[in-house]
Amino acid sequence: MSKEISQCIHDKHPTDRPKTTAMTTSTERTMITSAHYIDCILNEEIMFQNSCYFFSHDKHNTWFESQKYCKQRNSDLAVIKSSTEQQFLKLRTALDGGFYWIGLQNAGAETWKWVDGTVCDVHNKSTAFFVNGKPSSRETDEDCAFMTYPDGLWDTEKCGFSYRWVCERKINK
Repeated sequence: MSKEISQCIHDKHPTDRPKTTAMTTSTERTMITSAHYIDCILNEEIMFQNSCYFFSHDKHNTWFESQKYCKQRNSDLAVIKSSTEQQFLKLRTALDGGFYWIGLQNAGAETWKWVDGTVCDVHNKSTAFFVNGKPSSRETDEDCAFMTYPDGLWDTEKCGFSYRWVCERKINK
């Protein structure tokens, strides 16, 4: 396990940290947004590599509501492009248990796309981390992807189900 992943998974949950500073207000968030997010939002986001991640922890939404929430935070549902990022998210989501929406959706004709518009090669096991047999062309109404618990693999479900979610915001360093 890399030092970076180890440090991130051993950090306390944002809600478990001492409340020495107030949560950011919408005005402060707007100010931070205009400053191009110098860093992750204290007590709300976790930095990993060049992104800040928000985990909904105890809230549940549909896939579309989750993406809308992320957009309001100037982010998107998580786009997982490497095994290192997959491992980080697997370990962080396992701390809470439960299922988490990620930013992958069936775009039709058995093509899966990330919310950033890139295509996910669902047959490449080094970049797509689906449970065996998924995605399946037999489940025509399971068009959204989520991370399973406890193994962190991806599965598919109807987009109207309510799960937790992970937002990812790229930062410029």
